[in-house]
Formats: sequence, structure tokens, C-alpha cells
Amino acid sequence: MQIQLTSEALDLIRRKGGTAALDYIQGKGCGGRSEAAIDTYLQGKDTSGYHRVAHEDIELLIAPTMAKRQQPVRVATKGPRLLRRLTVAVGDDRKGASSCSL
Repeated sequence: MQIQLTSEALDLIRRKGGTAALDYIQGKGCGGRSEAAIDTYLQGKDTSGYHRVAHEDIELLIAPTMAKRQQPVRVATKGPRLLRRLTVAVGDDRKGASSCSL
């Protein structure tokens, strides 16, 4: 699994404590959409089964369902500067981002 992080995403994860969890959420029912999510608020979340990947000075926690996927993952940011949030795109292989492998 290839994970790419933009410099803005790295900076935001650093400011939010230096750890982020990647999850794959399976859609439910007819027309349910599956999606990838990233979260920096981990208080109370059971991450004992997550794969831990150190990248530069941050730590990524990869959910087992996410680790099974063999598509590249790109973590970027979205929104205005003060309200910036992390976004995840699965299968998007763009250049110019920092990357690590699981």
C-alpha cells in the first residue's frame, strides 16, 4: 500500500498532535457508498489492531480494512486556512507528494 501525503497534510497532522488514523468505511445497503477517512482525534478510539507506520515525525495508524486495499492512498487538505481539514483519495496517484509504504 502506497500512502502519499501533501506537505500541507503533514503540517496539519503535526499541529493536531502528530498521529492520524486511516480507515476504510464500507457502504451499507443498496447504494451505500464506501469511502476512506482520516482522523486526528483518537481519544477513546480502539487502535490496538491498527498497523503503525512512522513517516518523518508523524505516525499513521492504518485500519486492517484499509491495509487490505492495494490501491494508492493520497492524503491532502481542503478548505480555507483556518478551517483546513484532511481529505483522503483512494487510487489517486499524483506526483509531488511525500510518500511512505506499508
